[in-house]
Amino acid sequence: DLDMAKGALLGCLLVGMNLLGTVAFVRLVLRDRRYKALLIASSLVKFGLTLMVLYIAIVRLNLSALGILIGLSSMLAGSLVYAAMGAPGK
Repeated sequence: DLDMAKGALLGCLLVGMNLLGTVAFVRLVLRDRRYKALLIASSLVKFGLTLMVLYIAIVRLNLSALGILIGLSSMLAGSLVYAAMGAPGK
């Protein structure tokens, strides 16, 4: 079903963008501790933006909630692969 595929793609994109943004910002915080409060604020902002995108996708665009859930579940697989292989560029 095309709606489920679009939902899964959206879920994967959300997870990927959140993961890359978090990794970059955590590296910055580890180098310079003064950005620690910004890490918490950016996490809350990313969470709010993600919820807004999901709400619009499900309610307004009528994308498949199951497809989005399938895409979001890629976070577990991506996290496991990232942890097993190590950070890129090392």
